Amino acid sequence: MHERIIKEQFLVTVADGTELAVTIHRPDVTEPLPCLMTYTPYRVSTGLGGVDLLDFAKYGYVTMIYDVRGTGDSSGANDSIYCDGERVDGIFMIDWAAKQHWCDGQVGMWGLSYGAIISLQMAAEVPSALKAIIVRSGSDDPFAEWTNLGGVPRNYIYESYSPFMSARNFAPPSPQIWGHRWEEIWRERLEKSTPWGISFLNQIEDSKFWRDRAARAKLKSIKCPVFVVEGWSDWYFNPMLRIYGMLNSPKRALIGPWGHQWPHRALPGPRIDWEQEALLWWDHWLKGAANGLPESAPLTIFVQEPYKPSNYRAVATGSYFTDSSWPISTSEPMHLYLDLANDSLTASAPQGDLERELPYAPRAGAHSGIVGGGPFRYSVLRPLDQRLENVNSLTLVGELIKEEFRIIGNPKLRIQIASDCEIGQLSAALVDQAPDGTQTLISRQFQNLSYANYPSKIEALRPGEFMPVEIELVAAAYEMRAGHRLALKLATANFLMSWPPVRSFVLKLKSAKAEMIIPKVMAPTSKAPTIKPLAKDDEPVLPEVSFEIFEDLATNELGYRFQSKSVFGNFGEFRFKISDPAHATIRAYAIYEEMAAEKKVEVVADCATISDVNSIRHEVQIAITLGGAPYWSKKWEISKERRYF
Repeated sequence: MHERIIKEQFLVTVADGTELAVTIHRPDVTEPLPCLMTYTPYRVSTGLGGVDLLDFAKYGYVTMIYDVRGTGDSSGANDSIYCDGERVDGIFMIDWAAKQHWCDGQVGMWGLSYGAIISLQMAAEVPSALKAIIVRSGSDDPFAEWTNLGGVPRNYIYESYSPFMSARNFAPPSPQIWGHRWEEIWRERLEKSTPWGISFLNQIEDSKFWRDRAARAKLKSIKCPVFVVEGWSDWYFNPMLRIYGMLNSPKRALIGPWGHQWPHRALPGPRIDWEQEALLWWDHWLKGAANGLPESAPLTIFVQEPYKPSNYRAVATGSYFTDSSWPISTSEPMHLYLDLANDSLTASAPQGDLERELPYAPRAGAHSGIVGGGPFRYSVLRPLDQRLENVNSLTLVGELIKEEFRIIGNPKLRIQIASDCEIGQLSAALVDQAPDGTQTLISRQFQNLSYANYPSKIEALRPGEFMPVEIELVAAAYEMRAGHRLALKLATANFLMSWPPVRSFVLKLKSAKAEMIIPKVMAPTSKAPTIKPLAKDDEPVLPEVSFEIFEDLATNELGYRFQSKSVFGNFGEFRFKISDPAHATIRAYAIYEEMAAEKKVEVVADCATISDVNSIRHEVQIAITLGGAPYWSKKWEISKERRYF
């Protein structure tokens, strides 16, 4: 353990002349060491985006973080997430770090969320100096897994992330770093940058823009070792496990109960000694330590026990299961058939070919929570008792379970569906029904039926024509107890998470060949898990937040309002016409404040996203004051044709 740490901040000029603001921490020693790096658009000066990773210098590493071009204290402009220049800079900086006198030529990358995605992006380019990465909660396909889940625009992008980033990306660089040039650098940013929400809406359909930012097609080319870390209360457990399963390079995966934080700080607990887990990985791959890493289980997954659902959980109960592969090597498919005549799931296929109508229900999903916590740093919007969804869904209940087993994997729904118009969408939720009737959500998926064959084909539906659909629900690890029942809930909306459809519709479901395939695991764990609980486990303090669902009887509108007084500093409202869901609106705001040259800077981002039958529009107004006086303002607006949703 190193006690004396050298801390430095400086500018590095990349190929096109842009200067990146770099912060490094390194032990006060003469010998070169491996470098652990990341980069962020969240402003290093605010402590977000991986700044806490700098503390790892005490273990004998150089730790480095820098602001993405056009953000934070770096120069240049920025017009979109993971922009072309940013990705080129990443390769440049890996090579630059490896050649510094304090580095031994070996670079590791790691990060949470944004930092995880860029680590995958860089590894997919196979730079020679990049020797290993740790990926905590990221995706290999931001379009499919983040902005447009299931083929529908995600409310979170426009109500929370876009205003948050708009406010921060137009804030000034630090005069302490730039001296008298700080305002010149800021002015360039203001005149040349574009709010990210504009590009999100401009690329509302899949395109080269998203393929350039996705590592999915290149996963098998990654050569460096990859450690995948995720949590069941987080955003990306589904792509993280899929990534682990696809990699050919040395790999490890750890899935806990956690939300969108590192495992020693996350909710719900139990939290673990994450620094030692990370140190085990880095010491083995960057220092050649014989520390037992190869003998540990490659895949460790927290299996959740049945619990009473509530909007908040401090500690999850369950146990860790280990294996070597994903899907689990001992998993066996359990087939349950949809008996639409009797609202049941059965072990044998029902006779006949019954059809059942499922009309659009705009309130469906109001009690199903928001993945990852939505606009809040800690999730207080978890799924509630799913019986609350009965009025807005079709619920099929299975037979009494006689022998305990685990569900570990991706449940699948196979069914024939027709819509009465050119659009349609289906939500499928697998739940555990306890002996007292309580229904706990296990897994779910929301699918725009026009995207049922994505990415090979996206098309409008043919009214009245049945189509076979296979919907893969998100990964789950859950213990089913004797005396409980499995149930399937089918609905036509995802109120809290997805943009409303262009019109109401009615689906028809066919019972013939309709089935759920459950990944059933009876075998015991292959190896004892090696992770250690946190010795001093203090529960994180929740920030002040609010979230209110409302129905306006005068205007016939349904919606919600939220406010976060935490680091995100955002608030907003979503509403749409119940009888005419095409007309929907998000109004959202974010405020960012800091001091520059002894004057207070306030950046206000006022964002609106508005749809009708033909189009969807996004507007951003940035207003900046310096020392209380108006300094700069600008408005952007973009509209796109509405298709397939």
